[in-house]
Amino acid sequence: MAEGETEKEYATRKAIERLRERFQELTTTLKESPESPSDASLRFCQEFCQILVEHAGRWKAEEEPLPLLEVYTVAILSYAKAITCLSSECENVPLVLENLGLSCVELLLSLPESVPGALWEEFQSCVKSAHSLLQKHGNTQLHMLSAMAQEPGVWTNTTLSSILSNEMPEIDRVHEFLQIEGPTLLSMRIKHLIKQNRAEKAAVLAKMCSEYPEYEGKGNFKQTYLVCLCMTKTQEQLMQEIMQVDCKDGLEMICNLESDGDEKGALCLCSAFLERQLLQGDVYCAWELTLFWSKLLMRSESSADAFLGQCRKLVLLSRSVCHILFLIKVIQSEVGEVGLPVCIEMCIQALQMASSDNTDSRTTICKTISCLLPTDFEVKRACQLTEFLFQPTVDSYYAVEALYNEPDEKLEDENLPVPNSLRCELLLALKTQWPFDPEFWDWRTLKRNCLALMGEEGSIVSSIDTLNDADEGLEDDAAEKGPEFKDLEDFILNTTNELNEIADEKEKNREAKKLREKGFVSARFRNWRAYMQYCVLCDKEFLGHRIVRHAQKHFKDGVYTCPICADSFDTKEILEPHVASHVKQSCKERLAAMKATRKLPKPTQSTSSHCNNFKDGAVVKLEAETIVSPNDAHSLDGNCNSAETVKVSPPKPVQTKGCFVFKPSAKKRRKTPTVEDYFTHGCEDTENSKLRFRNCQTLWEKMKADTELLQDELNRKILDSLLAFIRKSVSTFQRGTDDWASGMRAHEIPTAALVLGVNVPDHDMTFQCLSDQLQQSVTPFVVSVQATECTALNHMLQRVLERLMGTSVSVDNEEEPEQCSTNVNQKRVHCSLITLCNWYKTVTKKAASGTASKKRTSVGKDMQQHPPIVVIFKDLEAFTPKVLQDFILICSRYVEQLPLMFVFGIATSPSTIQHMLPHSVSSLLGIELFQSLSCTQHLASVIDKVILTSQFPFKPNGKVLQVLVSIFLYHDFSVRNFIKGLQLALLEHFHSQPLSVLCCKKEAALVHATELSHRDVERLQQLPSFMRYVEEQGPQEQVELLTSDDHVKEVCQKLLKDLCKYHKNYYTTLRCLHILTASLPKYPLGKQIRELHISCLEKNVWENDEYVCAMQLLRMMAKDELTSALQKCAEILKSGKTKKMRAALLQLDNLLSKFDQPGDLVENAAGEDLTSPGKGLQKKTDLFQLQKTLLEMKKSRRTKEMSQFEIFRDQALEFIDSLVRSHLAPPESQPLYEVCYYSSSAVLRRHLNATPRTSIQTALSNPYHYLKNEDLRAEDGTVSNAAPDICIVYKLHLECGRLINLYDWLEAYATVVSAAEGKDPDSVDFGKVDELKHARFIQAVSELEFLGFIKSTKQKTDHVSRLTWGGC
Repeated sequence: MAEGETEKEYATRKAIERLRERFQELTTTLKESPESPSDASLRFCQEFCQILVEHAGRWKAEEEPLPLLEVYTVAILSYAKAITCLSSECENVPLVLENLGLSCVELLLSLPESVPGALWEEFQSCVKSAHSLLQKHGNTQLHMLSAMAQEPGVWTNTTLSSILSNEMPEIDRVHEFLQIEGPTLLSMRIKHLIKQNRAEKAAVLAKMCSEYPEYEGKGNFKQTYLVCLCMTKTQEQLMQEIMQVDCKDGLEMICNLESDGDEKGALCLCSAFLERQLLQGDVYCAWELTLFWSKLLMRSESSADAFLGQCRKLVLLSRSVCHILFLIKVIQSEVGEVGLPVCIEMCIQALQMASSDNTDSRTTICKTISCLLPTDFEVKRACQLTEFLFQPTVDSYYAVEALYNEPDEKLEDENLPVPNSLRCELLLALKTQWPFDPEFWDWRTLKRNCLALMGEEGSIVSSIDTLNDADEGLEDDAAEKGPEFKDLEDFILNTTNELNEIADEKEKNREAKKLREKGFVSARFRNWRAYMQYCVLCDKEFLGHRIVRHAQKHFKDGVYTCPICADSFDTKEILEPHVASHVKQSCKERLAAMKATRKLPKPTQSTSSHCNNFKDGAVVKLEAETIVSPNDAHSLDGNCNSAETVKVSPPKPVQTKGCFVFKPSAKKRRKTPTVEDYFTHGCEDTENSKLRFRNCQTLWEKMKADTELLQDELNRKILDSLLAFIRKSVSTFQRGTDDWASGMRAHEIPTAALVLGVNVPDHDMTFQCLSDQLQQSVTPFVVSVQATECTALNHMLQRVLERLMGTSVSVDNEEEPEQCSTNVNQKRVHCSLITLCNWYKTVTKKAASGTASKKRTSVGKDMQQHPPIVVIFKDLEAFTPKVLQDFILICSRYVEQLPLMFVFGIATSPSTIQHMLPHSVSSLLGIELFQSLSCTQHLASVIDKVILTSQFPFKPNGKVLQVLVSIFLYHDFSVRNFIKGLQLALLEHFHSQPLSVLCCKKEAALVHATELSHRDVERLQQLPSFMRYVEEQGPQEQVELLTSDDHVKEVCQKLLKDLCKYHKNYYTTLRCLHILTASLPKYPLGKQIRELHISCLEKNVWENDEYVCAMQLLRMMAKDELTSALQKCAEILKSGKTKKMRAALLQLDNLLSKFDQPGDLVENAAGEDLTSPGKGLQKKTDLFQLQKTLLEMKKSRRTKEMSQFEIFRDQALEFIDSLVRSHLAPPESQPLYEVCYYSSSAVLRRHLNATPRTSIQTALSNPYHYLKNEDLRAEDGTVSNAAPDICIVYKLHLECGRLINLYDWLEAYATVVSAAEGKDPDSVDFGKVDELKHARFIQAVSELEFLGFIKSTKQKTDHVSRLTWGGC
C-alpha cells in the first residue's frame, strides 16, 4: 500500500490492475486461438462482456462513479488494442464497441461537474488512443466519447454553457457545436437534464437542436422540446409554441412518446394539442386526440372521479358541440354509468352552446340525450318534441305521437339514473328551445300546434288522422250499449229517425259511388289512397305511419321483419327508420302521380266501347309506379269489366291499360338474405363477423376506388387523342369549301382504329368511358354495337337507328300479322338511312332554334351546328365481313348528309382491317390508328397501386399472388378479372380468419386489439408466428404471454405497430432492389417488380442463386450506370417514412458523394505488366520456364490493388445487401402476419381456375362428393349399387382395357343393379337383363360417349374403344 493511500483506494487500484491483466490474457488467447476468426471473435466478445460485468458490478454508479469510469477507460483501451485481431464478419464486434461507448457516455453525464484532473487526463489520453486505433480499421463508434474528451469536462464546453444559461452565442458557434456533438449525444444530454428536473435547460437545448437544419428528421428534438414546454411554460406560451404544429404531426409525436414508454410526456403533449383544438373550435383530428387523451389519462389516473374532473375542465374550454360529443363518447367508453351525470351536464352545455342556425347539431344532442336516458319517459318525450320543433317532418311528428300516446311512467327517486335536480335542469334547457309551453296541454292541443308548423304536410296528416279517428269511432259506437228511452212513442220516433238517417246515408254512398265510377275523386279519398300501406306478412292495410307501429308485432326469435319488403333487422331502432322511409318514398311517388293526373286536359269524347258510362272530363289514371291495394281496385272497378284505367287526350285515341292486383302468398314468401347474411353464414366466429364484414367492405371500396381512378388515368391519354381526332374530323363536314384536299376527305368516313389488346373483358369499361366523354363534350349521337346482335345487315341498321332515334324500327319481312295488331298504336319507323337523315335534320333544326328537349339543348350549347354521329364497333374481329362491308358501302352514300364517324375496337392487330375489308371498301374510310396501353403494363400499375403499398393492410402471400398472375398471363390477360380475383381473396380472408378484425388501418387495429375477447386471445396465442415469438422470449415473459389476456393485448398492439413498420420498410427496399436489378442482363431477379416481390415472399431472397448472380453483375457495372441507379434509390428512400429509411438515405447520400471525388487511390506498378502480358514471353523459354512465368502473371493479377471506384462500388453494394437482409425477410418471419396475409391458394385456384374434366371424373367416380346422399357413400375404389346408372357404367369401364365388350359390360351392370333392387343372389332372375335394364344401360353408355370417355370402333362390332386413362 502506498503512502497516503487508504485501504479503499488500494482495493480499487488492485481491482483495476487485475482487470487490465485479464483483458491482456483474453487478447493473447484471441491471437493464439486455432478457431476461425469469426468464431474466435465471437468467443472474445462474450468473455470480454462477462469480465466487464463482473468487475463493474463491484461499484454502484450513484455512489461511486469514479471507479466505474476507470473500469470503462481500461475496457475501451483494451478493446481497441484487440481490434486488429477481431474479424469484421462477426456482428458482435461493432455491437459491443457501440454499447461500451454508450454506457460510458451515460456514466460521464451522471458524474459531478468537477472530475479529478488526473483521472480526466487519463480518460482523455485513453479515448484519444483508442479512437485513433479504431479509425484505422474504419470504426467510428467512439465518436461521441472523442468529442467529450476534447473538453476539460463533461458540461464545461463554453457554447453549451452559454446555451444552457440562456445566453445565446453566435449562430456559427452553435452550429459547429451541434455538428461535433451529434444527435445521439445531444439526445442523451437532454434526457439527462429532464431526469435531473432541469426541464427549462433541456427545453433550450432541444429547441436549438430542432432548429438546426442538419438534424431535420434525426431524433425527436421537436417533440422533446414541446414536452419540456408542457412541464415549464404557462398555458399561453405553450399554445403559442404549438400553434404552428400540425395535429397529425402532433399525433405522431404522441404515438412515439407512448411507444417509448413516456406516457406522462405523451399525456402532457396530447392535453396541449387537445386544448388548442378546443379553444379554436377546430374539429380537425379532434376525435383522435380525445381518444388518445382518454386512454392515456385512464392509465395515469386510477379513479373515475379524477378522470371526470379532467373532462369537466375540457368542456369549459370547448367552443364546438362536436368536441362535447367526443368527450361524452369517451366517458361512456371508459367509466360507463358512473359518468352519466357528467354526460348530462355536457349535453345541457351543448344545448346552450348550439346556435339556432345549426339544426343538425341540436338534433344530434337530443338524440344523444335519448340514448343516455332510455328509461326516463318524460325526458324522451321532451327530446323528441324538441327534435320535431327543430325539423318538423312527418317522421318526427309520428315519433312524437307514438311517445305521447303511450301511458305515463312515474320513476321513483331512488331509481333515477341522474339526480332529480340535474334532470329538472335538463328539462328546462330543452324547454327553452320551444316556441310554446305544452306542460298542461293534452295531446289534441299539442297536435294542433304541431300540425300548424308542418304546412302542407300537416293538412295531409290531419286528413289521414281524421279518417283513422272516424273508423275507430264507428267501432266504439258499435260496442257501446244502446240509449234508454222513456216510453214507446219516444222509441218509435227515434227508430224512425235512425231509419231515415240510414236511408240518407245509403243514398249519399250511392251518389258518391257513381261519381267515383265517372272519375270524380275527393281530396280525402286521394289522401287516403296516397297514404295506404299494405303489409305483406299478415295481408292487412294500414293508414300512414301506423304501419311503423304495426311492424313491431312481427317480432320473432329476436328478429324484426319489415312488413313492406320482408327484410330482417336485429333491433327496433334500425327497423323503424327503414319502414318510415318506405312510407315516405311511396307517398311522394303517389302524390306526384295524382298531381300529374289533375293537370291532364278534359276529354272531348269517350272512345272506349265498353266504358260508355264515363262522362265528359272524367279521367282516372293510375301511374305505373303506384301501388294499388285490393280495396282501391275494387272501388275503381265500376261498370268496367277488367278494372281498366283510361288516359284520354283530345286528338288521339284512348289507350287502355289493365290493372291487376296480386297478393303474395304466405307460402311463397321468403326472407331475402343480404350480402352481410351471406358473409356471416358459416363464419367460424359469429361474434365479430359483422365487424369483419364492415372492415372488408370498407377496405374493398377504397381499393376499388383507387383502381378505378388508376384505370381512368391510364386510359386518359388514348381517350384524349380519340376525342381530339373526332373534333378535328368534324371540320371536314363543313360545306362550301373549295379546297381539293378537304373535298376528298369529305367523301371519306373518319375512322379511328382503336387497338386495345387481347384482354377482351376489359374493353367494355374503355368503350363506356369513351361513349360518356363523347356525349359530354362532342356529340349526343353515340351508338355502340356488338357482333352478336348484328348477324345480318338489317339487324345492324335496326340497332343503330333504334339506339340513335330512341324509337322502334321496323324491318321488312320480319313482322308477323299478330305482332302488328298488338303494336298498332306504337310508333314505328322504317329501317333505312333515309329515315335517319330526315330525323337528323329535324333534330339539328330543333337544337338550333331552341325548341328541342332540355337534354338536347344542354348538349347543343357547346357543339357545332351539325354534331357528328359516332358508331362504335366493339369487337371488330367478330363481325361478319360481308355485313360490315355492306354497312360501310351504304353509309358512304350518305356521307354528305350525315356526319358519320366510326370507331373500330380491335383486339389483335391493325391488319385485321385489311383482312376483313377489301380495298374498294377501306378506301372509303379515313383510318387513323390508336394504340392503348398494354395489359401487362396496366397490371403492373394495378399491382403497384394496390399490393405493393403499405396503404392497404390486406396482402396476398406469394402463392396466392402467383395464382392470380398465372391466370392473368395464361388465360385472359384481363386486369378486371385480376381485380375480381383479388376481391375474392380479400373476402375469403375476412370470412375464414377470425383475427382479420385486426386487418385494418393502424389506429383502428390498435383499438380493436384492446377489445379482443378471451376466445380471440386464444386464437392469437395459437398462431404459429405468435408461438415462435413466445419461444424467443424469456421464461417470465412466456408465462405472461400464455396466461394474461391483458398482457397479450398490449403485446399485440406492439406487434401490429412493428408489422406496419415492416411493410413500410419492405416496399421501399423492394423498389430500390428492383431499380438496381431490372436492367441487368437476362434479368436474374425478374424484369417486373412483381416477380421480385413473389421471390421475396417465398423465402429469403439473398439465399437464391439468382440474387448472388445479380450481385456479381452489379459489381461489374460501370460508374455512370451505378450512380444513376443509386440516385433513383435515393429518390425512393426519400418517400420512406420510418427512421430506418431516413438513416439509410443519409448513408446512401454519403456514398454518392464519394463517387463524385476525383482521382485514384492506387497507382499499381504491376499495371504495366498486365497491359502487355506478352512482354515476359518475348524470350524463348522451355516449358517449365513458361509455366513459371504464367503463374507469376496470375499471381500479380490477384495482388492488384483495387481502384477508388471499385472500393466505393463494393461499399455501395454492401450497403444495399445489408438493406436487403434487414428489410426483405419473408412476412412469415413477422409475428401476427396471419392477420394481414391470405395464404389459401388452393381455395382461390378452385374458385377461379375451373377444371371441368376433373370435376366430371369426380362426380362419376364418387357421386356422394356432390349429391351428399348417405346411400351413395362408399369406400375408396368401390361403387355403391345405389349410384346413378352412368356412375355404375363409368366405374365398370375403368376396370376394362382399351376395348370393352358391350355384352360383358351389360351383364356386369345388370348384376350391380339387381343387387341394388334387393334381389336374392341365389334366385334365377338375379342379374338377368330385361328391357328396362337394357334401355338404362344404353342411355348410360350414350352419355359416356357424349362426354368423350368412349367411342365406337370398327375393329370389332360389339366393342367400344376407351379414350381416357388414369381416372380418379
